Amino acid sequence: MRSIAMHRADELSLAWALADSAAAFVTADRFALVCVKIGAGELQSAIATLLDHHARFGAELPDHLAQAVQAWLRGYRGTDEEPKLGRLAARIRVAAGSDRPAPRMVARCSPVVRRAGAHRAR
Repeated sequence: MRSIAMHRADELSLAWALADSAAAFVTADRFALVCVKIGAGELQSAIATLLDHHARFGAELPDHLAQAVQAWLRGYRGTDEEPKLGRLAARIRVAAGSDRPAPRMVARCSPVVRRAGAHRAR
């Protein structure tokens, strides 16, 4: 069972910020899939997928986003997912001296994806 180290709203914001950060280097199909996962509330899967994309492309995360990822990972301490997620996070590069918050990505998803996510959240 996962412990609570991050509120669900913060986890959702993290997922969107990671998606926004990955938008420049993932394919449109993969980006759409991530949007669907986030909209459907599959935040662990979406965040893990986005971290994997960042690692594969050697993309740097801003420091504030890397700190948010660390806070998210604390929620998995002592779980079966902890080793896998920890190894994945260890592959992520952190940008030095980056302190500007990433903008939210919601507007970049198609209206269909946003409606699907809004419908599911009700």
